[in-house]
Amino acid sequence: MATIVILVVGLVVIATPVRAQQAEQSEREAMYERYLEFPSLVKGGSIEPHWMADGSSFWYTEGAPAKTVIWKVDPKANTKTPLFDAARLRLALTPLLGHEPPYEELPFEEFTFLDKNEKAVKFTLEDKEFILQLDTYNITRAPAVSEAEKSRSAPQAREVLSPDHRWFAGVKDYNLFLRSTYDGRYLQITTDGVKDHEWAAGAWWIRPAVKWSPDSFKLSVVKLDYRNALQLLIVHWLKPRAQVEWVRGMAQTELFVVDILSKRQVRIDTGEELDQTIRILGWRPDGSELLFARLNSEAKKLDLMAANPITGATRVILTETEETFVYFSLRAIHFTPLGHGKRFIWMSER
Repeated sequence: MATIVILVVGLVVIATPVRAQQAEQSEREAMYERYLEFPSLVKGGSIEPHWMADGSSFWYTEGAPAKTVIWKVDPKANTKTPLFDAARLRLALTPLLGHEPPYEELPFEEFTFLDKNEKAVKFTLEDKEFILQLDTYNITRAPAVSEAEKSRSAPQAREVLSPDHRWFAGVKDYNLFLRSTYDGRYLQITTDGVKDHEWAAGAWWIRPAVKWSPDSFKLSVVKLDYRNALQLLIVHWLKPRAQVEWVRGMAQTELFVVDILSKRQVRIDTGEELDQTIRILGWRPDGSELLFARLNSEAKKLDLMAANPITGATRVILTETEETFVYFSLRAIHFTPLGHGKRFIWMSER
């Protein structure tokens, strides 16, 4: 009898912490599930604005895909109105599709204005392109495009389209090339690029490595010099036997402006420091200066600079310094030019 009592007491003692642990896990799991659902509880918390031609209003998409509404916002007037009449658009679209468009509101999330007056747009639905006239809501199928035309007009890996839509700029065999959007032919711009000292339109850690001038006649291009770079050792431990691989370290960065007609190269004066990081930001609207950022090797000093594309001479517009480090992203710098390039928005830790 005593043995039975001892066993029962032992079971109670063991079961109690097990039940407590299960309850704790259940509550933790419930909290985790609620955390995963959090984004669905936030409405309108983030928008992606697309500025319109007037420069004072923008549009953004909300409620996609089930109840897509594209809003037009006028910040000065503090107004927000639908850019499209969804009911009218769906009515005009039904005969072309042969059935009711999907979802409840707009059946698309993105579109492209076809003219500067923003009176016509092109959108894609069910792998078909349509053109909508906003004044009459007349919808027609866009002209069919051949596969060859699609190939010519679509950028290949890391190519950059010129503002006049005539050329794609890219790198091939370490040199700078242009590819025609008209007939697909290639035009070689540089001949001095070799392995370890190469033009870098395709460098993954520099974005962008190529930036067209507004008139489409010049390219700002980064050139990478690995000839004195340290070799880095990588050990692959996930193989049956560890494997060793040597890879190139960070290169010295050179900045050039290249004229696509004369093929003349102008090296931009980025200073005497070799182990600095350069990032192209863009051009002034009139093409008079190239804007770029320069971060020193200690990452404690960041300069916003302007360069003369004819002489290569530079000037410092502003400087950021920190005792620890200045935030600098290889993929994006928070720099936005305004108006005619005389003002800009700049993110500062000051």
